[in-house]
Amino acid sequence: MNGTRPVRVACFIALSLASSYTYFVTRPLGGWVVELPHLVAVWVGLVPALALAIIAVALRAKLAAAELVTLTGGRGAYSVLMLMTLPVSLAVLGLPNAHGVPEPLYGLVLGILVTIYALLEELGWRGYLQQEFRYDDGRRWLVYASIGSVWYLWHWFFLRSGGVVDAQSNLVLWLLLIAASAGLGELVAHTRSILASACAHALGNVLFMYALIADRLDVSAKGLVLCVALVAWWPLLRRWRRA
Repeated sequence: MNGTRPVRVACFIALSLASSYTYFVTRPLGGWVVELPHLVAVWVGLVPALALAIIAVALRAKLAAAELVTLTGGRGAYSVLMLMTLPVSLAVLGLPNAHGVPEPLYGLVLGILVTIYALLEELGWRGYLQQEFRYDDGRRWLVYASIGSVWYLWHWFFLRSGGVVDAQSNLVLWLLLIAASAGLGELVAHTRSILASACAHALGNVLFMYALIADRLDVSAKGLVLCVALVAWWPLLRRWRRA
């Protein structure tokens, strides 16, 4: 993986798609995961994101350190406050479940899970791939569209035969991931922080994408989570940008 930029990008895309295909489509782990306690089994969902992060970290090492965004963007305290928001909010709200797990504990564990999941993904999409492109202002929207398209393909379950969504919904999801790629990309450009984009990514998963949480929160609860996040994060992001 010591080649030129196109070779590194091709390696990243090929390896990340292959690892996610193995998990999302062939599911070799499925035979024993069902035997695990529920709060243990849900963590197995980190496997494809963990593979993505490992590939990204290996390839980041080939880039000049001065060109890279960092985990905290030089603002560790801000990052910690942002990271706490979703797990604490979900613990206070509680999440109903059919497994006999206390609702506050279930909310806390899944809040931590969805945040870690988003961080592992962001190490790949914004922490590596966006830095690899090193775009100028004239090309940044093309870069965001390219990253969003790879991000979409990485979710093989959108595409497989008999999958959870139809062709029209797939088109909408593709466009949404391109829009999300642009929004998160701009956030990283302003904060230089992978954790900041991970928190925003996790918020989107809580509200819309991660069924174990999104399907268990009603509209008012989602609105409350969104309001808490905006109120907590907006002053931090304003100060972050000025700093």
